[in-house]
Amino acid sequence: MDSNRRHRKYLASLMLAIGILAVLSSSFGCSKSKSSSEQASIDDDDGGSGNNPPVGNVDDNDFWVRLYDNGVFPYHTHKSTGFSDSCKISASTSLSTIDCIIDANELDLYYNDIEFHYNVPTGMCDYFRITPYYFYNKEIGTGPSSITMNITFDENNAVVSHDCVVDGVAGPCSHDDSVPEYTEVNFDVSTASVTCVYDTSQTAFGANCCFGNYTLTQNITRQNPPDPDTFSSLVTYLDWSGTLGQCYGGSVRTSGWTLRTTSGAIASSIQYISNDGGLNKTLSFPALIDEANNGATMTYSNYYTSTGLHNHVDVATGTLSSSAPYAIEPIDDRNGSPISSTNEAYTFDCLDKAY
Repeated sequence: MDSNRRHRKYLASLMLAIGILAVLSSSFGCSKSKSSSEQASIDDDDGGSGNNPPVGNVDDNDFWVRLYDNGVFPYHTHKSTGFSDSCKISASTSLSTIDCIIDANELDLYYNDIEFHYNVPTGMCDYFRITPYYFYNKEIGTGPSSITMNITFDENNAVVSHDCVVDGVAGPCSHDDSVPEYTEVNFDVSTASVTCVYDTSQTAFGANCCFGNYTLTQNITRQNPPDPDTFSSLVTYLDWSGTLGQCYGGSVRTSGWTLRTTSGAIASSIQYISNDGGLNKTLSFPALIDEANNGATMTYSNYYTSTGLHNHVDVATGTLSSSAPYAIEPIDDRNGSPISSTNEAYTFDCLDKAY
């Protein structure tokens, strides 16, 4: 390895999008079909014939990703720069990132399994990383860390007055869009209880996507005329108990990608490549029709436009902004707590040891 290469991080990266988007870092794009007269005569133009480069035989000329032709449905893989541009990076290229698109029919994607066929030339990478396409399927956030409820009940157990303190901000125990701390919780003063807005587990198809620990203090005054009022105070240390895996959508909801960190976050696949070797393998995802959480084709295909329709900013500072959908790059939650991004495409990264 030369000295220049030792200080690089990405040597080459493909992003893929399916009809599907992927990044080499490779991508798959908008689902659509092309007639044979429109298709270019290149390697990644498959009509469902079952013809493929042999799996396991490393091509030392180019780093590429394609959809493996299983002989069932037609598709076309191309670079985002043009329908006739191949989704590949030359082995002689030092640093490069390209976006690619796979055009495929929607029902084909739903009814059949899909396989990515990827090739890494000998000596091009020290490590090879694959990260799947996924997004937040639910609103996610960190709940308040401290809540105090001060409630007075009359002799008939009706609420006379109430006020709350959420992370140091005082106000009535009600949802108030003008107070960021109060937009994350719902109060029930009749029971002196609180729920997190990121927890929708009690609704159909809901999930608990509220995270963090909190202290709940319940100060209760009960009127009992003519006797003196009674007062009680209860302090409880609790967990919002979110389950990260329930908050994701995309290919990671299928049995095709099960890699997770100990916290439940999505983990990438990283492979070490010996000095005298390359890679030529396939990555399979099951047919959506056979999956318990099959959903729609957007489970595999990442269709969205990136031209200004999703603009949002960092709630806390307003200094960071994104044009990616909120489900891909939320930046932060309602109160400004940072939220990590997901992955807008299937990414295939060629890395050196210094990454």
